[in-house]
Amino acid sequence: MFNPKDWYWHVAGDAANVLSSARNIYVPTSDSDYAAWLTSNGMADAPSVPDEADIYHYVSDFLPLYLWDGANFSQPAAGQYSKAQLQNYNGTARLNKVNGGMTAAGIPVKTDDRSRGLISDGRALAMADSTYTTKWYGSDGLFYDVDAPTMIQMSAKVAEHTNLCYMAFEQTSAGISGGSITTLAAIDAAYQGF
Repeated sequence: MFNPKDWYWHVAGDAANVLSSARNIYVPTSDSDYAAWLTSNGMADAPSVPDEADIYHYVSDFLPLYLWDGANFSQPAAGQYSKAQLQNYNGTARLNKVNGGMTAAGIPVKTDDRSRGLISDGRALAMADSTYTTKWYGSDGLFYDVDAPTMIQMSAKVAEHTNLCYMAFEQTSAGISGGSITTLAAIDAAYQGF
């Protein structure tokens, strides 16, 4: 019975290797797990497909999106990633960090695109009127009294957070391109501490 989470394919005419969906790497046809899979499925050989794109719709439900570069999703080896996969993961890490929320001016706030826009709008009102006050709904579900100086400080902290995320993104991207960053853990570490 077809199980996309544990299947093998020959890709692009490669008769010596098969792509393992369970491990997301190519293994030689002499691989013991592949031999056991053939026996358990009553097959003499894995099916053949022209390219990885023909497989992606089977594995896209359980493989992380950052693995897909538009043509391929397999990893170079177990625990290793192509530069394209690392860049995709870096983009995801930046998005998660910039949108992940924070505490600004003592108030827990959301930092998704819409929330950053609302905070920026509040800053514009506070800059125009030093007597500005509002009730801000925090990301913790509580309301906070916010005056003009607090709104300006909140906006500045959120803008700083966003800037730090993009600076980490650029530096990490350069490290990936240059070969000094080769792991997901190194990318995750770049977004810590702010």
